[in-house]
Amino acid sequence: MRVRPPSHPPTAPAGSSRWGRLQGWLRGWLCGWTGQPTLVALLLAAHLAFCLARFPVGAGQKRFESVREWQSRGADGWCYRNADEATRQVARWLCEHVQPGQVLRFAGSSQGAMQLLAPLLFPALLVRNDSPNQWPTDRPVFQLAAPWLPMPAGATPIVKGTLESLRIEYR
Repeated sequence: MRVRPPSHPPTAPAGSSRWGRLQGWLRGWLCGWTGQPTLVALLLAAHLAFCLARFPVGAGQKRFESVREWQSRGADGWCYRNADEATRQVARWLCEHVQPGQVLRFAGSSQGAMQLLAPLLFPALLVRNDSPNQWPTDRPVFQLAAPWLPMPAGATPIVKGTLESLRIEYR
């Protein structure tokens, strides 16, 4: 006795369903249209031309203006250009007076304005005032008083940093 495989119910041809008609139309539009490679190349060339024309005006000009501003203001003035005048004054004074190898103590947030101060004072070391490890003993601690703020006897200047500002305090 011979066993026949089960027969499958007849299915609708691919073009009769909505999805099948859409597939057929897309296939015919994408594969049958001979102008497609030319159109893609033309659009790509137009995009590239737009980018090349815009680059010197956009990115190049902004970079040139930023470098010119850096040269005119100096590193501290450029880094703190959006800060208040007191913060710019503290940063400028510290950049002029903190010597390489000195330890500068700070309190408050290490983010924000303090983040910009560390690279400006690079050979100097910024150490949190309440640090459990304290500062290295082989380096001198910065002890100069700010001219706009008289320092009490026996106090040490500490930079107080917040997200937006820098201030000098004595402890």
